[in-house]
Amino acid sequence: MVESGRVRLSKTVHEREEMLEIPLQHEEVLVERVPVNQFVADGAPTPGLRYDGDTTIIPVLREVVVTRLLVVEEIRVTKRTQTTTLTQPIMLRHEEIHVARNSADGAGPAAAPGTAPIQ
Repeated sequence: MVESGRVRLSKTVHEREEMLEIPLQHEEVLVERVPVNQFVADGAPTPGLRYDGDTTIIPVLREVVVTRLLVVEEIRVTKRTQTTTLTQPIMLRHEEIHVARNSADGAGPAAAPGTAPIQ
C-alpha cells in the first residue's frame, strides 16, 4: 500500500433563529336549542336524526297523555373548522463540511494532526 495523500474533514454547525408562520386548525361546535312544540301526526313515523348541510338536527320528543308524540324542541349541532396562523421563533441548524486535501509528496499543505491517509 502506498499513501497517496491525506484528507482532513471538519464540520461546522450554523444556527439561526427564524420566525415561522405555522397554520393551526381546530373545530368549534355550535349547539342551538330551537323550540318546536308540534305534535307528530297520527300514523306518521317518529322523527329521527337528520342533517341540514353542516348542521345535525336531533329531535327531542315527549309522550303526552293522549299517547301522541309532541316534538318539544330540536337541538341543532353545527361543526365549523377554524384555521389560524401562529408565528413562533424556531431555531434552525444546518451543517457545513470542509474538506482539506494534502498530497503525500509534500506539494500540498502540511499534514496536520488528526488527518487520515488515503490509500
